[in-house]
Amino acid sequence: MSLPAETLPVSFPVTTFENDAAYDELVIVSDVAFVAQCDCHGLAYAGRATVGYLPGDRIVGLSKLVRLVEHYATGSAEPVRLANVVADGLERTLRSPGLGVVVDAGPTCGHAGLDSAHQITTATRGRLREHSNARSEFLVRARPRRRNT
Repeated sequence: MSLPAETLPVSFPVTTFENDAAYDELVIVSDVAFVAQCDCHGLAYAGRATVGYLPGDRIVGLSKLVRLVEHYATGSAEPVRLANVVADGLERTLRSPGLGVVVDAGPTCGHAGLDSAHQITTATRGRLREHSNARSEFLVRARPRRRNT
């Protein structure tokens, strides 16, 4: 059995950079593909995540946000918890004044006729949770885009 995602230590350096330009608008990375295993059923599920944050004193590169999602999806986690696990990891790493994660996931096996079902979960912290306008802007920009596959 694999470790729960929230207990996985980050095994790579999450390099941050000084925010020299004092950029203070949302930074969003979308369509981060992942595959994970559900704790409750032991079945695989796949999805896409969107991660956004408001820069503070530090910023982080695109690849590190993708790697954080992939890292936490590697552990065993229920789809409903994955957004929180990624948000918690990003919060510890970046100490952003606001951040959010949207996870859009579904089973990979077509189990019980669920092959077209998706579960969308969100996690917001700081200003993206406390301020309705900032939260709305993030959620509109993070809206999952359905693909014809």
